[in-house]
Amino acid sequence: MSISVAAEISAAATLIHFWSTSVNPGVWITVFLVFIVTVNFCGARLYDQTEVVFASLMIMTIVGLIIGGLVIDLGGGPHGERIGFRYWQNPGAFNSYLVPGYGNIQVVAIYGSETREPRKIIPAATRKTFFRVFFFYVLSILVQSPFVIAFTRSGVSVLPSIINAVVCTSAISSDSACVFIASRTLYGLSCDGHAPKILQRCNRFGTPHYAVELTCALTPLVYLNVANNTSVVFGWFVNITTVAGLIGWMVIEVTYLRFYAGLKAQGYSLNGFDVFTTGNFTASASGFLTCYVNVFVFAALYLLFKFYLKSRVIAVSEMDFGTEFTSIRQEKAREEVYEHKETGLKQLLRKIVHTA
Repeated sequence: MSISVAAEISAAATLIHFWSTSVNPGVWITVFLVFIVTVNFCGARLYDQTEVVFASLMIMTIVGLIIGGLVIDLGGGPHGERIGFRYWQNPGAFNSYLVPGYGNIQVVAIYGSETREPRKIIPAATRKTFFRVFFFYVLSILVQSPFVIAFTRSGVSVLPSIINAVVCTSAISSDSACVFIASRTLYGLSCDGHAPKILQRCNRFGTPHYAVELTCALTPLVYLNVANNTSVVFGWFVNITTVAGLIGWMVIEVTYLRFYAGLKAQGYSLNGFDVFTTGNFTASASGFLTCYVNVFVFAALYLLFKFYLKSRVIAVSEMDFGTEFTSIRQEKAREEVYEHKETGLKQLLRKIVHTA
């Protein structure tokens, strides 16, 4: 996550070149960094408000782009040229999204630590994820991304700048989310005794500021853009973050398999719970390192963690599910009592808010 911050800032700096290349990219990088750090130091409330603004802009833009892209694809642009499926060639339309598409979708679970009634809110949000991904991402692929190039070639003069600006804010929003997720993960590790206790310290806004500072420790790497071509540096960061995302999902999958095996070994039933429904290798030092450095870093950190804490792999029969299931039952009992007290319009509004 920490290196993802540098990747997204690098992307934002690259997008700025659409308008002008005369300003040193270090200036824009500094502006973006100051904004991201400020938002993450001032508490979850300010972070949520900025994310709502950025997300609203992005949703409105994507809806407009899907409509506009379909018009251009079907020959409704100034040139009257019908594009159709012309560019759906080898290796296919969705190939470039197979690996990066899984990145950061675990953000829903991380947000649960900052949410009231997470057992109710998080499943409701997760159920809506499929439809949001389908309408805003799959349909946007069908109308041929990147949009800026598409509208520029179609002769539409104003839209490319608007699109580029919104995409730039999206990169900044993604940066802010990466800092938020990584810092809360470090905070959780500290609370579990797997990281230094100093990471639990919070400022007056309730932000684990030392965890945020540690998360931002790698962000100065983004200033490599000043000495190198921004697109080249962005490519390096993309390689590193993509492999890191794959490793993260490997760990999540192994953890889930162990969790499932533990439930089965201890006789817990899953009935009654909600169920949620390649590129070319470049033979260069930078290409090899940016693609594979995370594999070695992960292996080294895992072995160091095991050696330092002298921890062992917990047997499936020893996993503690009793405490968590007791907490779930108590929370459901409190919710039932609270819901019985609500009647009429208040109860109706509450259901609309939590299910919309």
